[in-house]
Amino acid sequence: MQCKHIDFVLCDRKYSEPLLAIELDDSSHKLYDHQESDEVKDHVCAEAGLPLLRVKVQQADPIAQIQAAIRAKIDEAKRDETLDE
Repeated sequence: MQCKHIDFVLCDRKYSEPLLAIELDDSSHKLYDHQESDEVKDHVCAEAGLPLLRVKVQQADPIAQIQAAIRAKIDEAKRDETLDE
């Protein structure tokens, strides 16, 4: 993961436990070196059990749409956690 980063990590307020990683994908993510980096991030998040939400960045992303995507991804992860128990 040297020189790699995730754009945002949402954490539980009470325990500071990571809930969701968010990666903002703009047009530069179509380049080969970015695609390779994205694959590494996907793999690392999956291995850590941290859901990763990729948001395609556009000029006028409606906030409500992004909020809904975040909620859906967190809910999905919680459902998956319950199934694993």
